[in-house]
Amino acid sequence: MPETTTTRLTKVRVLKDVPCDDTYTDVRYFEDTGSQQGFFEGFAKHTYENAAYQRVNDQVAPYRELLTLRIPAVADDVYDCNYIMFQNQPYGNKWFYAFIRKVNFVSPNCTKIDYEIDWFQTYMCDFEVHPCMVLREHVNPGDDIPFANTVPEPFQVTKYTVDIGATDEYVIGGSSLTGSYCTVAAIPNKISLPILEGAGAVGDALYSGIYNGAMYISFPALTAPAAVKALIAALAAVDAAECICGIFMTPVPPIQGTDAQKTSWTSSINVNGETMHTVGGTYNVHNKKLLSYPFCYIEGTSDSGDEAIYKPELVGGNAFGGTIYTMATNTFGLKFVPDYMGKDALPENSLNYFAVVNCTWRGQSYEQASTANAVRQLNYLAHSTINTALNEGLGNNLIPNPIGAVFGAIRGINEASSANDMANVNGQFELPVQHFNSSGPDTLNYTSGYRGFHFRRYCPNYEDLERLDTLFDLFGYQVNKCKMPNLTGRPKWNYVQLQKPCITGSVPVQGMMAIKAAFARGVRLWHVDEIGEYNGPGDNG
Repeated sequence: MPETTTTRLTKVRVLKDVPCDDTYTDVRYFEDTGSQQGFFEGFAKHTYENAAYQRVNDQVAPYRELLTLRIPAVADDVYDCNYIMFQNQPYGNKWFYAFIRKVNFVSPNCTKIDYEIDWFQTYMCDFEVHPCMVLREHVNPGDDIPFANTVPEPFQVTKYTVDIGATDEYVIGGSSLTGSYCTVAAIPNKISLPILEGAGAVGDALYSGIYNGAMYISFPALTAPAAVKALIAALAAVDAAECICGIFMTPVPPIQGTDAQKTSWTSSINVNGETMHTVGGTYNVHNKKLLSYPFCYIEGTSDSGDEAIYKPELVGGNAFGGTIYTMATNTFGLKFVPDYMGKDALPENSLNYFAVVNCTWRGQSYEQASTANAVRQLNYLAHSTINTALNEGLGNNLIPNPIGAVFGAIRGINEASSANDMANVNGQFELPVQHFNSSGPDTLNYTSGYRGFHFRRYCPNYEDLERLDTLFDLFGYQVNKCKMPNLTGRPKWNYVQLQKPCITGSVPVQGMMAIKAAFARGVRLWHVDEIGEYNGPGDNG
C-alpha cells in the first residue's frame, strides 16, 4: 500500500554516542518516561518529523524490509551513530528505542538503517520486578555495616599480610628477670621446719586448685641466687638440705586458692577498624564486607605452640578479648578463653600456655652416693678377681697355691684403687646425677620473655584490598536470598543478579525474555548520565 501523508508523521531521532548496547550489562535506569526521553534526545545528531510509520513486529508489508528505517541523509553522516528513537504519531505517544545494527548507503539522499529494538529502554516503565531469589546486589549504604553481610563470595584473597596496626599480646612477667620468681619447695622435718618458716615458707595448701604437700618459699629472680644459696647452706648446717624436693621458676609466685586466677582482658585489636596498615601502605576499606572472614581474620598463638583462627564477625564487641585463667604451682599455665560466638569458647577456640622451668642444685647425697658406689665397685672387683683366680686354678684341675691366688686378687684390687680411675674399672656402675632436676623444653621461651599469647589481624595485601574493594563496588555482594531486589538504593548505580526473575508487565514475549535474561546474567542499573564512569572505591556511596 502506498504511503500517505498520515503514515509519514513518525518522529525519528538518530543518536550518536549513546552508552547502550544489546548485551544489557549496563543500563540507564529511569522511573519515568519524561526523564528517559530527555536523556536520549541529548544525544540526537539527526532529527526528522515526518518519517514513515515504523512497525516493530516481525512482519511488514511486502515492499518494506524488516526493522529498517530510511532517512534523507548520506550514509557517511550516519556511520558514527549507534542508536535511534522514534514515535509513531498520531497513533500514540510511546517512544521506541533501538540499537543501530547496520547503516546502508542507498543514494546520496537516502540511507537505510537496520535496527534492533532496545527492549529494556522501550518498556522500562512498563514492567515491574517482584520478590525473587537475589544472587547478587548492592546493599544500601546505611546497611553496609561491619559483619551484616557475610555470605561467602566467589572471590579469593591471593596473598595475606599482617595488619601492622592491629596486633597485641598478653605476656606475663615481660622479658626482664624482674618479672620472674624462683621458688624452693621443701618437705620439712622437725629440724628444718624452723629454718623454712623463718625464711617465709608457706605450708602445704591448694595452689590454683591443685594440692601441694610441700612448703613453698619464693624469691625475686634477681636476688634468688644469693637467697637460695643461703637457704641451702642453713639447711645443710643441720644436715637437712635433702628436704628440698624442687626448685623452679615462674613469672609469678605460686598462687594459693581453690581456683585458677581469673582476669578479664581486652586487646587493642578493633575488629571494626576500617584502616589497614599493610606492608604496601595504608588502605581505608570502603566495602565493609572486607572486614569479615575470609578477607580478614585474627590469628592467636601461644608460646607453647597452640594456635587458633578467629572470625571477626563472631567476636563479641568491637575489641577482641576474653578471659585469662592463671595457674601458678610448680607448673605455670595460662588459658585464654575468647569472647567468641556469643558464649564461652569451645576447646578448639581456646589457647593454652604452660611452662615447666626446673632449676638445678646440689645436695649432700651426691658425696654419699659417690662413696657408696666406690665401695660397691671395690666389692665387685674383689669378687671378680677372686673368681677369676679360682676359675683359672680349677680349669687346670688343681690349685697349687689357693692362698696365693687370694692374695694376688687383693693385690689387683689395691693396684686398681691406686690408679684412682674408678669410673673406668668396669663401666657397669654409674655415678648418680649430680644435679637435681633439669631445665625443660620451655626454658628458651621463658628466658626470652615469650610467656603468653600473641594476636594479630591478617588482611589482604594492598593490591588485593584495592582489587576486592573495586569488585564489590561494581558488582555488589553475594546475597543468595529471596527478597525484593534493590534496584535504586545506591546513588550512582545498582548491580542486580536474579535467579529465575519474577517480572510482570505489558511487554511483548520476546521483550520480556530479553529483560529476564539480562537480570539473570546480572545488570548494572545506572542512575546518573555518566554511564561507565567509575572513580575508584567509594565512588558509589
